[in-house]
Amino acid sequence: MKFNEIKGALSSITNDTCAPLRVGKVERARWQIPDVSSVRFLRFGFNMPGEHVFFGKLNAGDEEIESTSLLMLKCDNDEEMVLLGYRSYEYCDGSFILRFAADGKGFEVAAMANYDDYTLDPGESVGTDEIVVLRGTDYNKLLEEWAKICAGNMGFRIPDHIPTGWNDWQFYRNEKTQEDIISSCDALKVLKDQGWPLEFVQIDGGFCMYLSEWSQPKPEFSMGIPAISKYVRDAGFRFGLWFAPYIQNVKTKVVQEHPEWLLKDKEGKVVELGESNVGHSCLIDYTVPGALDWLREKVKMLVNEWHVQWIKLDGPNITTYRRGVLQNKKTTFQQMLRTTLKTIAEAAGDVLIEGEGDMTAALGCVDLHRVQTDNHMMWFWDNDTNMPYAPRVYGKELIMSFLHNIWWCNHRENIILRDYPSPFAHVGERKPGFCEQLFTANERRVQLASAMIAPGGLLLTDPMAELIRRPELLADARMLFPPAPGRAKILDPFPADNCKYPHYVELDTGTKRYLAVFNWGETTKEFSLPEGKKYTSLFHKVLRENSLLMGARSADLMEEI
Repeated sequence: MKFNEIKGALSSITNDTCAPLRVGKVERARWQIPDVSSVRFLRFGFNMPGEHVFFGKLNAGDEEIESTSLLMLKCDNDEEMVLLGYRSYEYCDGSFILRFAADGKGFEVAAMANYDDYTLDPGESVGTDEIVVLRGTDYNKLLEEWAKICAGNMGFRIPDHIPTGWNDWQFYRNEKTQEDIISSCDALKVLKDQGWPLEFVQIDGGFCMYLSEWSQPKPEFSMGIPAISKYVRDAGFRFGLWFAPYIQNVKTKVVQEHPEWLLKDKEGKVVELGESNVGHSCLIDYTVPGALDWLREKVKMLVNEWHVQWIKLDGPNITTYRRGVLQNKKTTFQQMLRTTLKTIAEAAGDVLIEGEGDMTAALGCVDLHRVQTDNHMMWFWDNDTNMPYAPRVYGKELIMSFLHNIWWCNHRENIILRDYPSPFAHVGERKPGFCEQLFTANERRVQLASAMIAPGGLLLTDPMAELIRRPELLADARMLFPPAPGRAKILDPFPADNCKYPHYVELDTGTKRYLAVFNWGETTKEFSLPEGKKYTSLFHKVLRENSLLMGARSADLMEEI
């Protein structure tokens, strides 16, 4: 691939004027891909687990594509790929914009960095994160090389084994009670006694007053969190708890007693979120003195008083924060978020921390990180549209597997096994009366195949007292526990059929080799297996010598013999 630098990367930004300078979004460097009419790309999303990640193709005249933190490029009939990323993310988050060149002679790529109105006094400078450009023909090695470069510069935390267990969220949402937790804990103990390697029982959002009054459980948890924690630990499990300290319901004490800590817009008005996962809420500006001390105190309460051993950390969302401006003008949002994450890590000690927000800010501060959005029991977003949802979840999970055991332990959150809808599925997400869709057999197989082939933290999430009475639903999930070691490898990057997600994904555990084949489409399709290899299917009873015929949106998982 011809990839020519036409604007060299800035090593720092200096204010050469006689007045204060506010630095916003800055173009750091620019490259040209000349003499081509189309470019294949892999668009990344590191800002939040729900941000899209997908393969695509940009043709002359198409709208530009912006990729968060990382971008991969390839031209047709060219084996070489180009990876663009950053060596670290200490100063700000970055992005890469791919666009058709204004002169009509190919494409341009611009590296962008957002300094969030960082104020430079006359003669003052601010540093920049170094840009990395890698070239090669091995897709998986390029991504792993970049991930190791970042981890070496920013640090990493990898637990000694992949954690497993149960989380209540995808059935109970915010409507859970202490009886729901205890009932599932008792059922999980039955499975554990049968040999299931289950370690944690985790309570998600909805256990406290106003959804974010952390030290005050709601009436449905009248036992108190310390007593429930003890019950879980006495049953032989470790206790996990959801914690979202970046947004606070407007009724909480911290909002009522410390309005000076709240994020404000450029006019000095408090930024309010009409809808969020904690209801009507505000954001905390952690550059204000005192706010970090409050955060440290809350984490120590979770660890020392409630004996939490896995903090499920929801947020931070840097895009949401950009609705306002920081009071400390010498700090970017990226720097503020990294300071909060380091504070949480220090206060938590050896407790597992799971990130669910900005990924580049979390590097070196968390043990696990969600790499995809919430898993729901549906292929399409709702009953009224044809907008694919499940491929976004599982496709991103597969593509982001290269981070596993380099940055942290990847985490997919949950496996849904039940065959009946949740009465709480609409809460906070869809209109009242929404009826949750159910997996078809093929869709359920896609979920299980992606969880098997892209290892990471793994939690069950159904009402367990009912699930243990359904051995037929538990049977396929049993092979996922314990999660296999290793990282998934994409065998068909930039798919030839222009699909957004890979069809062939391989996992080598050191003792076994698995291949997963995914049909993301709406029609039956025949797939050819790698020549010269023999497989036995874990899902299908019959497998042809070198090919298999797959129904719409389905998957097969095979073990090499």
